Amino acid sequence: MMFRYQFLMLSLGLLFLGFRPHNNTSPQQVQDTLVGNKSYYIEMKPVVRHSKGMDSEDVLLAGAFIKVFNEQGQIVAAFETSKKGKSLIRLPLNRRFSMEIGKAGFVSKRLEINTKVPPEKKYVYSFPFDIDIFQEVKKLDVSVLKKPVAKITYIAMDENFGYDMDYTNKVNTELKKMYKEYFKLQKEEEDAKKIGAAGVTGKTGK
Repeated sequence: MMFRYQFLMLSLGLLFLGFRPHNNTSPQQVQDTLVGNKSYYIEMKPVVRHSKGMDSEDVLLAGAFIKVFNEQGQIVAAFETSKKGKSLIRLPLNRRFSMEIGKAGFVSKRLEINTKVPPEKKYVYSFPFDIDIFQEVKKLDVSVLKKPVAKITYIAMDENFGYDMDYTNKVNTELKKMYKEYFKLQKEEEDAKKIGAAGVTGKTGK
């Protein structure tokens, strides 16, 4: 059985400027969803991280939910990430799915996956990727995240799965605007907390 590998980076939502390889160790129990007894499929291997801002390291996020939707928008599978922020989801070929990744108190992100391949290219594909999500911030307009941050499809030239780059370039412009505002509001919140903490300390010291 032939395996095809493709790495995906979704750092800070969608900045496809490089790859972030990670340990490809699979969870002990493979999470079969719609594959059943099919011999060919794509393994989606997300690693979910908590984005804490430009000046902080991202943290692996346990307990994040991953919901898989079919062509009709119905939930067909739902999982949680492990302590290391990992999950493993098998999707059958020649279908269309969408995936929502999030957690309570965080802003969710969405992907679209088109698993259609040429008849002669039926293999087991492996698609590891990192995706960062961030906590909700007051006044931040996240309407751009109602749309997918990435569309994944089979690229005939590469004989593998990859990105719809036209869509990537378009959505990146909107995401950069959102993140600029996000970092600004995040800094304002942090500054306000420091001022509040300083005030409490001053009162206590009197």
